[in-house]
Amino acid sequence: KVIEDAKKLGTSAIAVNGGEPLLRNDIFEIIEKIIDNKMLPVLMTNGTLLPKSRDQLGKIGLRYVIISFDSMIKEIYEKQRGISFEKALDGIEAAIKMREKYPGVEIHVSAVLTKNNQDDFINLVEYMTKRGIKVQISPIHNYLHIKEEISITDRQKIENLVTKLLEMKKDGYLIASSVGFIKHLVNFFCDNENIPKNYQCKVGYTNLFIDANMNVRPIYARM
Repeated sequence: KVIEDAKKLGTSAIAVNGGEPLLRNDIFEIIEKIIDNKMLPVLMTNGTLLPKSRDQLGKIGLRYVIISFDSMIKEIYEKQRGISFEKALDGIEAAIKMREKYPGVEIHVSAVLTKNNQDDFINLVEYMTKRGIKVQISPIHNYLHIKEEISITDRQKIENLVTKLLEMKKDGYLIASSVGFIKHLVNFFCDNENIPKNYQCKVGYTNLFIDANMNVRPIYARM
């Protein structure tokens, strides 16, 4: 019903996330329903269950996958995510195989940038670019009071990283985040400036977030 109501509102795309949406027994039915209503389903997953579900997902028409993946170093990834590094890598390879079999599949990696992985972040972008996967940068937010523990506090380090990321984006590396977004990372981490000054965010006018209890919100706000 939510999918049908979203269609009536003129929705063009629905992101299916969680938790881990591939744990649901009805995930294929949900994605098919979105497609049947002529909207774009975007699956957001940690990737660990993709190897056994990729073929069915491809068959029903899923063409957009976002995988949460933060580091090419096993210890850092598992410290940050709490799941198997090898299984997550298998998920990325499964997405690539899905793209090979079903043309048009778009693969993104959503990488949460923290103090843990700041030194490895360039390696992550290089690895994903070689595999034709775009990287979306998601700086750690103050969620459940964890930002202080793993937030980047060294201004010189984040400035150096931002400079390198901007150079890489200009050179054609697959960084999905905009130039303005990347430049703002320094102020975000070091000055507690969530959005740039005088910036008018339109997300509240274009997106809706529906939580697990079916509450509808204008945006997904992490306080």
